[in-house]
Amino acid sequence: MNAVISLENVGKIFEQTQSYVEALEDICFDVRENEFVSILGPSGCGKSTLLKIIAGLDDDYTGKVYAAGRDIRDAAPSVCLMHQKDLLLPWRSVLDNVTLPLELKGVSKTERERTALAYFEEFGLKGFEGMYPKQLSGGMRQRAALLRTFLCDGGVYLMDEPFAALDALTRFKMREWLLDVWSAHQKAVVFVTHDIEEAVFLSDRIIVLSERPAKVAHVFDIRLPRPRVRDMLEDASFLRLRRAVQEALVITA
Repeated sequence: MNAVISLENVGKIFEQTQSYVEALEDICFDVRENEFVSILGPSGCGKSTLLKIIAGLDDDYTGKVYAAGRDIRDAAPSVCLMHQKDLLLPWRSVLDNVTLPLELKGVSKTERERTALAYFEEFGLKGFEGMYPKQLSGGMRQRAALLRTFLCDGGVYLMDEPFAALDALTRFKMREWLLDVWSAHQKAVVFVTHDIEEAVFLSDRIIVLSERPAKVAHVFDIRLPRPRVRDMLEDASFLRLRRAVQEALVITA
């Protein structure tokens, strides 16, 4: 299967007053077509920095990053980044928020609304088109943020702890829903999380980073059957994987 993202010996150093901080060192991994890859690591090890590099938002790094075989320094990568905060604009309706990527591309109002509305039921937003962010629950805001990301129409979706601020029940419902959307549209996903259970439940592979300077410390292939269901959380195979990933994180911390 072809790699849609490839990282070769990626490093990152932050310059501070009279000192330097090495955040990333020799990061190497691929993301394949339609693959769901989660990145775990200790707090502050550079996971979000790595996503920004892949997104083309930070070009001050060493090594190479390729998107669809092209160096992202030479050609902007076809990726979409979703932050932990939904970043919805409070003065815009849900419909106007999610269509922002199409608006920035110059798509007409009629066409961008037609395109977005076709997905509102699938994304659980039907009936909320004219509401404003302050009227939505946390889960609904994240659904709107994900639809906005989806409408960027990139080949890879980069997600930086999108469910971290949600309560436990809503967070699990969002995981199940995200897998339904991912299964239907088959895009590659790079998903940063601190939640081991979340990573095992969602992923095809888990990349575990070490303490700073972050290196790839472990890679886990998650061969659990799909579709993933809630009852799976109690299966012995799931529990073994979760324990193995947890032990890997303890060793790297």
